Amino acid sequence: MSELRNHVVLCGLGHVGSRVLERLRGIQVVAIAWRVSRGARSMASAAGAIVAEGDATDPSVLAQAGAERARAVVAAVVADVVLAVRLEQMLGRTSHHVRGHVVVVGLGRVGYRTACALLDMGCRIIAIEKDAESPFVEEIRRRAAVVIGDARHARTLAAANVAGAESVAALTENDVLNLEIALAARKAAPGIRVVVRTWDRDLADRLARHGGIDRALSASALAAPAFVEAVLRPDVLHAFDWDGRRVEVASGTATAGGNEGVLLSRRAGAEGPWAFTPGSASPGDEVIRVRMPGAQPIEPSAATSAPSASR
Repeated sequence: MSELRNHVVLCGLGHVGSRVLERLRGIQVVAIAWRVSRGARSMASAAGAIVAEGDATDPSVLAQAGAERARAVVAAVVADVVLAVRLEQMLGRTSHHVRGHVVVVGLGRVGYRTACALLDMGCRIIAIEKDAESPFVEEIRRRAAVVIGDARHARTLAAANVAGAESVAALTENDVLNLEIALAARKAAPGIRVVVRTWDRDLADRLARHGGIDRALSASALAAPAFVEAVLRPDVLHAFDWDGRRVEVASGTATAGGNEGVLLSRRAGAEGPWAFTPGSASPGDEVIRVRMPGAQPIEPSAATSAPSASR
């Protein structure tokens, strides 16, 4: 790096450092970071920056980066927390004007997939993630605002405008943390809908009944019926337990008089979209139906004979 002149030494590749680097494209940058994630290294490489691992408070590291010949030294590692909100405002990414959105807390695998699904449905979201180095932060940031911080703190929830949100989903991998986030969100916005992820199915049931939580879902409990049905019944596309009963979503072929539970249908062999045809399909059509094994079919006789009997 001895040949570098008039460059910028960027200390830190966290939230602020990464954002600063994006705005320095076209300028030679030497980025110093104590710990460089794969995503940060990839992003720095794409921006044409040189990455030097080390302690930016060590004079020898700064000297190696050519600090004495640089046009500026940006201490992003110190400014990361203090300047995060201000930098977002400077870049026009403030979230205070967003209302009626969903706040997704935790960008692990479940949080990331949930955020993507909501965005694909056209929902507005703001994500909160404590770890700026989380591999999914940059992926979501391309499509929505991401607040870096602890969602148990009122300041972080305010940055995501939880008071103007429609609902909040606490989806970290820690049950206790999710509950603390839910309580903090309820305190900040008493009328907000709160959904909590938990590993413990019994805890999920208790929270839903008595904990002031609108929905508490166990990812493992939701997945287990789907795995069981996939093993036992190849026609079952998905399954879940509801009110103590198993509900199955299955594919099949319509038969004459056998349209109970049909929701979607299309002509046999067709590759086009499915049509919403509840309770109706022509024999031979491909269908998607909902069924509850062991449930008795509803007989129409009682409903249809009552009016004639009263005449």
